[in-house]
Amino acid sequence: MKNPVPRASVVMPSYNEETFIAKAIESLVDDYFLKNCELLIVDGMSSDGTQEVVQSFIKKGLRIRLLENKKKDSGLRDKPGNIRGERRDNC
Repeated sequence: MKNPVPRASVVMPSYNEETFIAKAIESLVDDYFLKNCELLIVDGMSSDGTQEVVQSFIKKGLRIRLLENKKKDSGLRDKPGNIRGERRDNC
């Protein structure tokens, strides 16, 4: 089955995290993650290269989605439909 429903959705808020976001993503992506999870990065309209770094991971085919948080608030509070996993964890 292609792209089954993830067992867990991990939400990672970000804002101007270009220096640290790659390390944060890499710390989550292991074999279990690749098979069972999705990572939702909710970016508060970063003005550095955060979104470009995230896009480079998306282009590798990882189950990562970049959501723009134009209001710079808690991110998914107004958009619970963006979370597809059976479980929802924040990091």
